[in-house]
Amino acid sequence: MCPLTTQRLAAHVWCRVEGRLRQQALHAAAATEAVAAVAVERTTPASAGGAAAQAPCCAGPQHQHQHQHHQGGTSEQHPRHEQQQQQQQQQLLPLIPARVYAVAAVWIAAKLEEPRDDLPATATLAALARCSSAVLSEAELRILQWCDWAPLQGFVPVA
Repeated sequence: MCPLTTQRLAAHVWCRVEGRLRQQALHAAAATEAVAAVAVERTTPASAGGAAAQAPCCAGPQHQHQHQHHQGGTSEQHPRHEQQQQQQQQQLLPLIPARVYAVAAVWIAAKLEEPRDDLPATATLAALARCSSAVLSEAELRILQWCDWAPLQGFVPVA
């Protein structure tokens, strides 16, 4: 499947999106750490010296209710906050592994350079990437979006 031009195009596409992929991974890791820190803060009792034992950020009465809500709150409000955190985390995740993006870059290159009859099935490439066909297609679309729908831009084929 991969003659020299297809390999070079796949490498070109990968180089164009690798920075965004790293940013996405760093952003997801930071968000996961933030969610975990909030969860630890909420489960740390005030007597244990956790964040709930700290003094409020201001003395204004309008903020006292907010601090009371975050420190103790009612049992009905905490599950709602946890659901919101889970929804935020799910929006960031699933983090598609780099290998899936790498296979998607090869797939894009092959679609552009190879005859349609020579292309492997989506399920075959998904098995190589150790993911589902839907995840591989999602990675392909994300790569194309990151490339502004022009994966050939800046590519010089071998003569």
